[in-house]
Amino acid sequence: MDIILLLLQIIILMALIIAAFIFKSYLPGYFKKKGENLATQEDIEKITDIIERVRTHYSAQFEEVKASIEATLDQRKTFSHLQQDELLKFYDIAIEFFYEKLTVNFGDFPLDKGKSLFLYQESFQRLISSLLRSYQRIVLYFEHKDPLRIQSECVLIQALEARLIIKKHFGKVKITFLEEETAFSSDDREWIDKTVDASNEANKIFWDAMHPVIDKFRNALRLYLTALNKYLRPNELFIVPEELLKE
Repeated sequence: MDIILLLLQIIILMALIIAAFIFKSYLPGYFKKKGENLATQEDIEKITDIIERVRTHYSAQFEEVKASIEATLDQRKTFSHLQQDELLKFYDIAIEFFYEKLTVNFGDFPLDKGKSLFLYQESFQRLISSLLRSYQRIVLYFEHKDPLRIQSECVLIQALEARLIIKKHFGKVKITFLEEETAFSSDDREWIDKTVDASNEANKIFWDAMHPVIDKFRNALRLYLTALNKYLRPNELFIVPEELLKE
């Protein structure tokens, strides 16, 4: 709206300048010819008509400029809403990934012949794909130096690091989990103890590799949230404390 008011002021000023020019050019000759205060009604109507035509011309131009600016502002508002929606979508996916995939305890999974582990791995991959798609939208909407694009990329990088660990170590977790479940269905105490130890070792290797990535993901997500709040509330100073993203 400030732009519209500025343009209105400029147009009005131009109209006044033109009107002044008309008066300056026309009236001296008019007064010289007719004498001061002796203008006929016809002359006055002619002057009035000239001024009205100038006013109408620039008023029409102003309405055209105003309509163009309003259309541009509407387009910008729509674009801004799309930006905001994608930023929030990325945040929602990242939060779901963090709390549902990076802070679990496989020991809490039910003995269901590995079904829960399979679903965990499947949803893990699905969330990574969703995060990738959402990040590509952010790339479309924001310049490469924008803090939100930079921080979203940091979040994505750590998610991809976590996927590498899944590929490298999760197979052993599944195998030992299934062996442990099978052993528990028997009365062989020695076998049970052996499979429990193997399962614990596989889990330890997995989480020892995953925890550094989790820490980096948590920090990247905190910085992204800080940048997001600054974007959504530019007039406020907002920093997300580390405690909000602790396990």
